[in-house]
Amino acid sequence: MEGAYNHALNARQMVPHKTNVYIMDLLARTLKMKLFGVVRRLIALYGLKMLDKCYWSLQTTKTFLNTSNRLKHAKPEPRNRLNT
Repeated sequence: MEGAYNHALNARQMVPHKTNVYIMDLLARTLKMKLFGVVRRLIALYGLKMLDKCYWSLQTTKTFLNTSNRLKHAKPEPRNRLNT
C-alpha cells in the first residue's frame, strides 16, 4: 500500500496542465488527512509502541505535518473564464 500512496502523492509533478495542480493538491491533502486519522486512531488504541512496531519515524511525521500545513494555506489559482 505504501507504493500506491506515494504514487498518488507524487502525481502532482506529472499533471498535464498547470490548472490541474490545485485539484492534485486537494487530493493530496485529503489523502494525508485520511492517513493522519488512521495514525491518530492507532495511537489512541495501541499507544505509541504500535507506531514503533510499524517503523514510523519522527522525521516522517515532521515531513507529513509540514506538507499538510503548506497545503492547508494554499490558495486556488484563479480560473480563466471565457465570455460566451
